[in-house]
Amino acid sequence: RAVREYAQRYPGKAVMFSADNAEASGWAVLIGGGSLPVLPAGTEPELLKAVVSMRPDSTISQYALSGSSHILAHPGSGSELTVNLTRNTGTWTLRFIHPSTGRFTGEGIELAGGVKHDIRLPVSGALAYIIRKDSSR
Repeated sequence: RAVREYAQRYPGKAVMFSADNAEASGWAVLIGGGSLPVLPAGTEPELLKAVVSMRPDSTISQYALSGSSHILAHPGSGSELTVNLTRNTGTWTLRFIHPSTGRFTGEGIELAGGVKHDIRLPVSGALAYIIRKDSSR
């Protein structure tokens, strides 16, 4: 929460997080808008490239980043997540990111824009990476 508050208060500034066991908070730092999160070494290159243009967006989910064609949402804790795509048109593809490896897990799932989706995560703490279908690879 602290990272998000600083990122909102000082939007043009880099926000770095340092604390005991900070590497365990890498995904939270990223979702909060932090500049140098500690993520797993094997994190998907596609995701790393996309997050550069994303900003915190609590209209999508409580813990989310969004850009023009990519969304990254985190459940905070647990294995369920609600994603609000009511303001997003088109067809989207959902991919899950394993929290300890940063790698895609499972196959992509198609999501319709214009509605809310309740998503059951395959692993507790997994992230939902959602890509507008017409902009993916």
